[in-house]
Amino acid sequence: MDFILLLGPAFLICLILTGIHCYLGLHVLERNIIFVDLALAQAGAFGLALSLLMGWEHDSLKTYFTVLSSALTASVFFTLISL
Repeated sequence: MDFILLLGPAFLICLILTGIHCYLGLHVLERNIIFVDLALAQAGAFGLALSLLMGWEHDSLKTYFTVLSSALTASVFFTLISL
């Protein structure tokens, strides 16, 4: 019984996330923007590489905001070119 109480909420969240991913995946396929997520991941990796080249630690707050700002910049760019 403890096993069900422990894993029950996690199983429920997995079912909910599956539904959300299916719904969002259909919209991605409908709009033909399949590879934008890969490009955003590459933009985040660029931000990480940039922060490491600046000598910041990989788990610092400056590195986090560098990665976040590079991904947000790329998403704004992709939004503007898709209009």
